[in-house]
Amino acid sequence: MYDRRKYAFNGVCYFKNVREIMERDDFFPHIPIGRVGGIDGWSVRLQRENINNITYYKLAIRTDRDRPTIESRVYFGILKPNGETERPVEGNLELRDTCGIAGPKISVDEWLNEGNRYLTNGGIKIEYGFQIKKILSMEGQWTFNFYDKIYDYALSGRAFFENARERIRPDDFPRGRIPSIGGMNDWVVGIHGQFSGDRIYYYPCLTSNEVIPEVLCRYYLSYIKNDGSPDFLEESYTRLEMDASPVGRGATAAVLLDEQEGYLKNGGLTVEFGFQIEGILDSDGIWTFNFHDRLFDWINKLNMITFLRRERDTFEGIAEELKKVKIETMAGEMMKKCVMFFMET
Repeated sequence: MYDRRKYAFNGVCYFKNVREIMERDDFFPHIPIGRVGGIDGWSVRLQRENINNITYYKLAIRTDRDRPTIESRVYFGILKPNGETERPVEGNLELRDTCGIAGPKISVDEWLNEGNRYLTNGGIKIEYGFQIKKILSMEGQWTFNFYDKIYDYALSGRAFFENARERIRPDDFPRGRIPSIGGMNDWVVGIHGQFSGDRIYYYPCLTSNEVIPEVLCRYYLSYIKNDGSPDFLEESYTRLEMDASPVGRGATAAVLLDEQEGYLKNGGLTVEFGFQIEGILDSDGIWTFNFHDRLFDWINKLNMITFLRRERDTFEGIAEELKKVKIETMAGEMMKKCVMFFMET
């Protein structure tokens, strides 16, 4: 299954005025991504190419800056007006210093053919994912990309709740099991009804059957509409008291069950979630770093050793804390942070 959110750099780009630009055989503006793998100037493009007097446009990611050879992973897809992905392409590529990453070539006639439904309000929506895995140094050695997040994410996904009309009034939506987070098991994603004034609102939520300690976390929760867009989105960086749970924004049954609103799909509701525990309050009242999962937005965080040093005060204290961590359960980005710290000190 294709999922652009697994990539450190991902998103949806919209190229406007497609018919006008293609019919006059012109160029599309570049849509910048920014700095990837420590290299500036990356952008998503619709590149023009003429072969045997036929004009094609292909999806591409590239930079015009000087750069070394890299090993990368990329995903492209065309988003149709109904939210479906057309002609997805995904793969690993080794790119020499002057090459970009390109998807399949599509002729102008095929792009503009209304039967293909590639155009959305006169433009083209492209979803992409981009990841630089390794970089070839000047000495000819492959080095790990320490600059960006590792491919994939700590924990995020979508849950589909069937038979919404039958389940919403008695508030008996089933709960969907999700993997361990922060070393704690039995997490579930669900929809929970609660009165607010004289109305019942239905909130997407994450809960656990275990006793949850006080944690510092990031999360997002939203309902997903038929066109793939999120709505009633709640995103937060917060401190949760013991046994508290992440809760999204609520909506009434009248809104969620109204066919015109676009939340029902095959009679069910879809909830999108993401969750990251960053710190855990242990039994002696000291905040400890979450070594179990990958970091959310880790490149902008304090070095994990710095975090522990502030809490434990001495390197002996840090050593005692690290002794509690099993290497085989340590997240990849934790290891990256350790390597970076010891290389820099």
